[in-house]
Amino acid sequence: MKRGKKMILLLAVLAVAVSGYFAVQGIGKKQTVEETAGTFDLNAKTADDLIGLSWTVGENTLMFKLEDGVWQTMDETVWPVDQEALQNLADRLIGLQATRKLEKVENPADYGLETPAAAVTAVWKNGSSTTYTMGDATPFEDGYYLSISEQDGTVYTIASSLADLFGMTRKELTAMEEIPAVTTVTGLKIGSTLNLIKAEESKTVDPDQLWYDAETGEPVDGDAAEDLISTAASITWNELETANADGEQMDTWMLTEDKALTVQLTGTDGESSTILFGASKEDEYYYARLPGSSMVYTVDSGNVISLMNADKADMQIETLLPMPYETLARAEFSTAKGTYILDRTAASGSEDVPAEQPADETAEEKTETENEARTPADETETLQKKLWAMVTALKTEGTAEKEPGEQVLSIRAVSTDGKESTVVFLEDSAEAYQAVADNGSARKISAEEIDAIIRTVRSMQ
Repeated sequence: MKRGKKMILLLAVLAVAVSGYFAVQGIGKKQTVEETAGTFDLNAKTADDLIGLSWTVGENTLMFKLEDGVWQTMDETVWPVDQEALQNLADRLIGLQATRKLEKVENPADYGLETPAAAVTAVWKNGSSTTYTMGDATPFEDGYYLSISEQDGTVYTIASSLADLFGMTRKELTAMEEIPAVTTVTGLKIGSTLNLIKAEESKTVDPDQLWYDAETGEPVDGDAAEDLISTAASITWNELETANADGEQMDTWMLTEDKALTVQLTGTDGESSTILFGASKEDEYYYARLPGSSMVYTVDSGNVISLMNADKADMQIETLLPMPYETLARAEFSTAKGTYILDRTAASGSEDVPAEQPADETAEEKTETENEARTPADETETLQKKLWAMVTALKTEGTAEKEPGEQVLSIRAVSTDGKESTVVFLEDSAEAYQAVADNGSARKISAEEIDAIIRTVRSMQ
């Protein structure tokens, strides 16, 4: 036999010998572990025997004690415990069952129990304790290995992961105060900046105008008001910072009554929701609390900043006279040269237009007949519609910042349901006039647009 063939044969024999050795070792190892399938209750005690519960999952360790039927924290930071959530964890642990039992286990590390994924300890009334240590998932992915203190050499398999069950964060186990909900909001107050109220029906010529400044009575942008209300109503607690803040902490976090930003929503039937916002924390959160409470939370900064930045300038209505021509009954335009009255309730005075033309009338004759049918009243109404379209298209361009000059135009409009609005235009600059609607605040408006209205009115006077 050649040398090469001898070498191949030798390697083959060696491979068989090595594999046989490990097979024997494997058989020997399996023979030292006794495995039993079935259902195994892992606790001989009941929930009434439990007085303490603690666990470590990853880097998170939490400890609790049960006193007079109330779960309390045992760590340095005292915080209110969600009783239902913690009792549910205790009940789940008490009712823990295994699906397999492995006895005569010599090396727990083979099952991941030396570096456990979770360790849960129950403390009993008799002073004893039981620790449940969960290791690796089974090779068949049908559960997880578990050992119990004082049961050396025994490993169980459980269907559910203790790491998942006890992986709850402190936030999830905290009994946070509920922020009162307001079903139908009729008022919003943000510090001393804004105080808005909602009327049951419009006080202006715009039937959809329901939101007003509570101090001045001026109408405000309804969409902007609703946006702020939605922002305030969506505030939720992020984390509980402390359950019992002292006066120094309140002052540092700017949560005292004189330093905090108070945001209040009010509604029908006396509903109210108030939150106090203080200083920022790491630019991502703000400290917040409820009135009269010593529990301080953090909230996401986005919504808080929106509320802090809200001001009256953002609430101004752009449209000066939001009254469609169809709902206009009468309008008076006053300029330096006199007053023009647009009265849609007055009779047109035009003659009746024939309903039909002769059947043999030519196209040319028909056109002449139509021209004859046109009356001055028709042309006046067309011009009036054009004029009113110019008025309702007027949009303000911000708040006026200087004393106004002489009045150049005033418009007094009355709607078909009897509501009235008056807008006065005053000199400001070459580019803008000042507009004051119903004795409200002065706002800038394009001079070009007002000049166009004045020219149209003068042509009709």
